[in-house]
Amino acid sequence: MMKLPPLTTDINCRDYHVDGTPDGKYALRILKLYRERAKVKWVVSGLSDGENIIYDHMNATQDERAKELDKAIDILSRELKMTKRCLYHMSIPIIFLIAMLSIYIVDMVVK
Repeated sequence: MMKLPPLTTDINCRDYHVDGTPDGKYALRILKLYRERAKVKWVVSGLSDGENIIYDHMNATQDERAKELDKAIDILSRELKMTKRCLYHMSIPIIFLIAMLSIYIVDMVVK
């Protein structure tokens, strides 16, 4: 049976819990967790050339995953910030309209 080389970081499942609160940031937390796990790689020093080929490939694939996750995190983070900004800027006219409508209704009731 082949013995696996060590990982650069020990993986403790308790360190990889995602808060499942559906607050609009759940998907971002999942992506960030996967990105954190993408830092873990196989230690290939001390292996023969024949042995380390597969582990080098898996480490390179892990780097590619990390790049994709970085892009996805960036896109989703920008989207969430833009949505928050839009909601804030939309709320100002809505509050103004509600105030004006309230004044109009009070004015109609008073007459």
